Amino acid sequence: VVDVKEESDTKEIPPCMLLKSDGASLYTTTDLATIVERMKLFQPDEILYVVDKRQELHFIQVFRCARKTGLLKPETKLSFLGFGTMNGKDGKPFKTRDGGVMQLSELLDSVTACSYEKLKSSDNIAEADKKAAAEKIGIAAVKFGDLINHYSKDYVFDTDKFMASEGKTGVYLLYTVARINSILRKTDINCGKVKLQGIYSESERELLLKIALSGSAFINAFYEKAPNIVCENAYQIAVAFSKFYHENHIISEKDEKKKASWLALCVITKEMLLKHLDTLAIETVDVM
Repeated sequence: VVDVKEESDTKEIPPCMLLKSDGASLYTTTDLATIVERMKLFQPDEILYVVDKRQELHFIQVFRCARKTGLLKPETKLSFLGFGTMNGKDGKPFKTRDGGVMQLSELLDSVTACSYEKLKSSDNIAEADKKAAAEKIGIAAVKFGDLINHYSKDYVFDTDKFMASEGKTGVYLLYTVARINSILRKTDINCGKVKLQGIYSESERELLLKIALSGSAFINAFYEKAPNIVCENAYQIAVAFSKFYHENHIISEKDEKKKASWLALCVITKEMLLKHLDTLAIETVDVM
């Protein structure tokens, strides 16, 4: 037993138990052994623990015990990133209809089926490609729906909300990329060679600012270890593009210089959205 309480504690911190009287080890034992192995193999500058936030006390004990017993270098940082729970509409941890805990495979099958139902009537996607597209869209919905929330927050899993084509959803972002693809396919200009040649509307300025400030969003997400910042920035770019798209008739524009500049902005927007989505491990689809 290792006493790990400190004078500055505002609440009771129990001792860290390493061995039970019957000789059995505990989670603290194996977590400390893992620290020993990681220091031996990797000599890390920092170790991140992404675990249910209800385990915070356990890791306070483990971290303090590791330092008190000299298992790691003084400069090695141990960080606890406690995540919240995914709950059903009743506010309780998400379960199946029969009351059991839902497996990830069941969850993905559910959103894929929902996505496929929506794609059934679409003429934009070949019938043979609909199932693969539905899987990508469903997985995008789940990933984005999870990551848009700060990792420490509990949230409600609502399939209808996650699968919505409007709002802060993965489906909305995929739809925005597909819309840009549609615009680029309909033009006879070589989109790979077009360049920005000016700013012709306020909506363009807003979109360009969102894109230009994306670097700060990535930096903040890195230092705060919060992917929700990347999600929010991607959504803001998509909203700004939607406004730009609705206010300007890109394909039918008669001024070739203006049209070329707008197409360049479409290309840049798509590339930036793809960078955000790739960072979030979300695949896109060409059409929806």
